[in-house]
Parts: sequence; C-alpha cells; structure tokens
Amino acid sequence: MASPQAAARALNLTEGLGDEHRRLRQVLDDLLRAAGEAKLEAAATSFAALRRGLERIIAVKDEMVFPVFEERTGMRDSGPTITMRREHREIERRLGIIGDALSRQDPAAVVAQATELGALLDDHGQREEDALYPTCDRLLGARERARVLRAAGHKRR
Repeated sequence: MASPQAAARALNLTEGLGDEHRRLRQVLDDLLRAAGEAKLEAAATSFAALRRGLERIIAVKDEMVFPVFEERTGMRDSGPTITMRREHREIERRLGIIGDALSRQDPAAVVAQATELGALLDDHGQREEDALYPTCDRLLGARERARVLRAAGHKRR
C-alpha cells in the first residue's frame, strides 16, 4: 500500500503534468534526430506521437485545468491562462507547419520548425510548472487532480 505522501505525489499536477511535458520533449527530440538524419518515416512516426500527445494535454488544460483556475481565482479576463491559451494556439499552428514540411519531404524545414517548437514548449512548460500547476495543486481536490492526470494520460508510478 502506498504511503499518503506517495499517493499525494501521484496526484500532484506539477509533477504529473511535468512528467508528461518531459515525455513529450523526448518524443520531440526523437523527431529532431530522425529528421536531422533524413529518416522521414521515423520522423513521421515521432511527429504523429508528438501531435497526439500535445493535442491531448492541451485539451486537458484548456477544458479541465484552466476553467477551474479561472473560476477559483477570479482571473477570467486576465492572468496566466490567457497567455497559456494563446501559446497553445501557437503550438497547434507550429504542429501544422511541421506536418506540412513532412508532407513535402523537407527534413531541413522539419528540423527548423521542430527546433522552434521545442523552444516554445520548453518556455511554456517551465512557466506552467513553476507557477500555474502549483497553484492548481492547491485549488483542486485530490479527485479533481486524479481526473486531470488520467485525462492527460499520466501513469501513476
């Protein structure tokens, strides 16, 4: 049986969603490596996994995490979720550009765009992990946190 501390850690958005950020960053690194070696089939496989993962975690945050944060803090028209949502749209836009570059069989464009996406994801994820998620960990109950983590695909350790 897990200790109460281990159970609380497993239900912590900061760590759970942070783990998902790191997993997706590894998939992006796989994409970069494959595209850099002009292995476009492997790059396309990594890209498909990256797109699925990013779309899932963005939907979870946009539909489950941000609304609760906004409701419980009163920050609906200003605050971090406005910026985070705008960045989510930019991430989605960049995924489209990478998909187009893969369709054109242009590994150099894939590398360039994936590198830019990586910088955006690193900055975005760090701000979420440093500020937004810790606040959400305080605002959401254990069941709410568990529901968010399940929806994000996080596997308990």
